[in-house]
Amino acid sequence: MEHVAANASSGDSNSTTENLLTADEFAARYGCSARTVQRWCREGILQPVRIGRLVRIPSSQLFSGGITGGGK
Repeated sequence: MEHVAANASSGDSNSTTENLLTADEFAARYGCSARTVQRWCREGILQPVRIGRLVRIPSSQLFSGGITGGGK
């Protein structure tokens, strides 16, 4: 599966790029279901990035403090 790289900040000239993951990819890495990832996005626990109609989650959010454990 191909990862999408995008500008992670809002227009800073010194910004870095990072991997953006689909809900399925994020779920596989975190050890939960894609529906759980989608719910976390709706509830504001994760901050997804929209690219047109696509929704991606920055890989940096994998270990953010707002998520308190994976598991199905």
